[in-house]
Amino acid sequence: MAGERKNHRQQTALAALIGSVTLDEASSRSGVSRRTLERWLSEDSEFVDQLRAARARVVETSISRLQDACSAAVDTLERNLECGSPGVEIRSAVAILEHSIRAIELYDIESRLRALETGRSR
Repeated sequence: MAGERKNHRQQTALAALIGSVTLDEASSRSGVSRRTLERWLSEDSEFVDQLRAARARVVETSISRLQDACSAAVDTLERNLECGSPGVEIRSAVAILEHSIRAIELYDIESRLRALETGRSR
């Protein structure tokens, strides 16, 4: 019973930590003292692992939303390539080129990293 209570308190604290900027705010939101939060963060590796996993899920969700918005952003840039305003057209063209080059560079780095990791795991 005490373990279930602690687990519930930790789950509440995790949610508060994800949605808060400070430990004081997380403490207030969760009803768990700041001192307890500090102790869990410094001494409870399972709690810290759960917090990291929760933060990773938040980041992954944000990345998915950004990826979804990319098509609309590119559509907007493409529309502005022929909008009749030379300054806007140039900025749109430059943005498309810069982001295309950056994407190719990131893809190349990822491919190289994957090759290095594969070579090490053998």
